[in-house]
Amino acid sequence: MTLLNRETQADLGHEEETVLKAKTSSLLFVGTGLVALLGTLLFGLIVSVQYSFPDWFQVIPFYKTRPIHVTLALTWIFFTAIGGVYHYLRQDPKVRLWVPRLSFVHFGILLLAETLILFAYLAGLFGGREYLEYPPLLSVPVFAGWIIFGMICFKSLPRPFTKLPVYYWMWATGILIFIYAFFEAHLWLLPFFGENIIRDITVQWKSLGSLVASWNMFVYGTAICLMYRINKDEALIHGRRSFFLFFLALFNAFFNWGHHTYIVPAAPWVVYIAYGVSMTELIVLYMVIRGWLKSLPNVKKHRHIFPYRFLFASEVWIILNLVLAIAISIPAINLYTHGTHITVAHSMGSTIGINTMILLASAFFICSEVRKPMSQKALTSATWGFYLTNVSLVVFLGCLVGAGVTRSYLTTTQEILNFQSVQNAIRPFMLALVPSGAVLLIGLFLNIFPLTMMIIKPGKAIDPLKKS
Repeated sequence: MTLLNRETQADLGHEEETVLKAKTSSLLFVGTGLVALLGTLLFGLIVSVQYSFPDWFQVIPFYKTRPIHVTLALTWIFFTAIGGVYHYLRQDPKVRLWVPRLSFVHFGILLLAETLILFAYLAGLFGGREYLEYPPLLSVPVFAGWIIFGMICFKSLPRPFTKLPVYYWMWATGILIFIYAFFEAHLWLLPFFGENIIRDITVQWKSLGSLVASWNMFVYGTAICLMYRINKDEALIHGRRSFFLFFLALFNAFFNWGHHTYIVPAAPWVVYIAYGVSMTELIVLYMVIRGWLKSLPNVKKHRHIFPYRFLFASEVWIILNLVLAIAISIPAINLYTHGTHITVAHSMGSTIGINTMILLASAFFICSEVRKPMSQKALTSATWGFYLTNVSLVVFLGCLVGAGVTRSYLTTTQEILNFQSVQNAIRPFMLALVPSGAVLLIGLFLNIFPLTMMIIKPGKAIDPLKKS
């Protein structure tokens, strides 16, 4: 009997250690993601100032600030999503995290890789392709970090896989898609691809489309997991609608790149499938979130007010972004909009309006579970930040769309190809872009700061063996 008690205590102690390590590593990822989001906003504001006023801020030139801005945005999305995965794995009573110390190794490798990439940009060391413009050698630690992440997740998930909730399927396939697409994005290093412009462009945009699909898997899975954690609705994680969204997102990973390469010779059926699937995916995601919002009792809305607010905001931005996405994916319209500020508006609308809103909802939920509740002052700050963020984002994206429409009209209908003439015509929109971007930065900072303080400061004592 004594031996049994000792063995039981040893198992409980090991589980307690595993849970605590998972909690700490998840906060490291989320905290780093929030810092990256702040950096994204700062460099995004610098980029908009440099574009609108070329003579201003020459300390770091535009060709360096733009890739830094993009890299920090990707760091925000992936680090925060990964931190959420570790946290929600910890909360599942059926999951026992495999070698929890590896999550710290995973964090260290990815943080080192991102740091080296940023320093490479500052030093003017380039050598890659669009969105992966750093020297290809720096991709090695990124690839290694994702292999470790895959090992941790697949070793931790309970069997059989067929019984798992839909968000585990999304995260697992998101890992596999990222690893494959990231490898594929470097095929240009082989002469067969790199020395043929059609193969190079086609494979590069196909891989980038799949990388976007991989983080969509993480974000959508996070949204569904978060909604389930709040409302405990089994139909949400095992229902047909959620699994239909999963299979649609999986199919999207293979074909959603098609509407980016209308200018490249490709089979028409690829383009048609890409157009149809990418639109349907957003519609299904909207239906999932809408159904959850309707079913959520008022008491749970108030208990999880910030996750609820940001998920509600993501629903609104899905609708707005869907309208824009459908428009620019129509070939006859895409001919005029591709490469203009409208494409940037679509990208920013997806990244901030959908992905960032969902990830901030997750960050607030995670911090509420492992840290002391926010003070009234912090709650007021975050509330102001929520409204400032969404209002300024409307103005910000409106400026980009207005600039894109003007540019497209002048260069196609009026055949004005002089760059300076076009810049002068869109200058009013660009002048409004900078202050709206500054307000957007302030709004998100009012959410980032209290979340970061919650992560840094010691939290409340939580029973590590308690499974919600």
